[in-house]
Amino acid sequence: FWLMRLMTSDDRLAAAATLFILCLGTFGIVYGPVRLLFGLDTTYNFSHLPFLRRYQPAAPFALLFVFCALVWRALTAEQDRDAWLSSLFGGLTFAALVFSYFYLWTAAAAWLACVTLGWLLLRPDKFRRGIKALSLTLLLSLASLPPYFYLVAQRAPTMDTMQLLALTHAPDFSRSSERLSLLLMLVFVYALRRGRVMMKSPLAIFALSFALAPLLIFNQQIITGRSLQPLHYEMYVTKYLTLVALALTVVLLRRVREQSRLSTRALAVVAFVSFGWGITETVIATERTLQATLGRDEARHVAARLADISRHAPNSQPALDTLVLYTNIAYADAAPALCPQPVLWSPHTPAFSGVTWQENKERIYRLLYFTGFDETGVDEYELEKLDYQKLFLLRSLVGWGHANAAWTVNWQPIKPEELREELRNYAGYRASFDRERAAQLPLSYVVTSDEEGVDFRNLDRWHERDAGERIGKFMLYRVRLKP
Repeated sequence: FWLMRLMTSDDRLAAAATLFILCLGTFGIVYGPVRLLFGLDTTYNFSHLPFLRRYQPAAPFALLFVFCALVWRALTAEQDRDAWLSSLFGGLTFAALVFSYFYLWTAAAAWLACVTLGWLLLRPDKFRRGIKALSLTLLLSLASLPPYFYLVAQRAPTMDTMQLLALTHAPDFSRSSERLSLLLMLVFVYALRRGRVMMKSPLAIFALSFALAPLLIFNQQIITGRSLQPLHYEMYVTKYLTLVALALTVVLLRRVREQSRLSTRALAVVAFVSFGWGITETVIATERTLQATLGRDEARHVAARLADISRHAPNSQPALDTLVLYTNIAYADAAPALCPQPVLWSPHTPAFSGVTWQENKERIYRLLYFTGFDETGVDEYELEKLDYQKLFLLRSLVGWGHANAAWTVNWQPIKPEELREELRNYAGYRASFDRERAAQLPLSYVVTSDEEGVDFRNLDRWHERDAGERIGKFMLYRVRLKP
């Protein structure tokens, strides 16, 4: 709201634009609303208020727009003191972004480059003053990067592979927010040829910079040679930048054509329609995920019990020396945030720093083995017939990030022969499993729920399992390796 108010000097317009930008985030990925309304899979476009996905990017999300607002103030302030203060706080805000969320600070850097370039090309007579005004922002921003890169340089050797870092110089124009950006660029060209927009105005430069930023963000690898999970830009950053650009473009065209502000009625319609869609997508998504969400809420009681056990455990058995097998990987995914005991495997285990690809596979094999998975009934050409968990586990065996082309610019679909090889490897693992291998990662607890028909024969062959503790619909078993 503050950003839009600064750029438009219109409280009403800023209020409507705020709802428009935040509630229509799914429209940045054009097919998102369509898939949502028709009940199709929306896993990879997070179809309900994506900026609130988790604490990342929710917690630092506002800082991106605070940074943009401070840059605006630094460039347009009439008093030098206001410009310097804005530049100072702009640099500090960028530094905070650097240590918050990778996709936010790199997007802020790309956008700042677009603004600076636009100011140079379109307002060359004001460029010296502009660079002077932004000097503190640029200096503090650059000063925040060496310690960040020092920390990144200490990362585990396995992290690049697990985080799907792609080494490529190939351009990427496959993203929906890029298409919206290109469409806005065409509108700018048309409006400029018809004399409907003054490109030298600060508002036009900023609108253009928000439109250009996604194109730079998704194609920076042409120069750097590195691309890191661009899907996260698409879902949580670039579509909001393009919606800001769209809102500013409408304001520019309206003002030039009629020399008047948008009517209160029009703004009210935009606000209520946007807010209405925000309600709609949230209700639909909530209803569709209700059972899974309730299940995770109930699983919190199990995690609380494990945390309580850890607090009262003798010093001879620290929590990190125990290992918990969750038969449902969705519950395993949330457990590390709630209790200190490590889990055997969860969907985000590959993202844990220091986990090698071989260790990740070993943990998946072990999870499949202890839950009684039989590979003989799997048809590699009809994977979609498997239940979600088995499908996810088999895909994870072949390679992290194979589920969707949006994850990486080097994406390759799973080939039947790759899956066939992994099934053979698992069959060999199952046949050769012995007590020595069981002792390498001995279990301490097993958590299962009533709706799961888990075959524990393999588990009970190597572990002693107690009668179990009932916690709602869950059973918590204490287990130990057999002598």
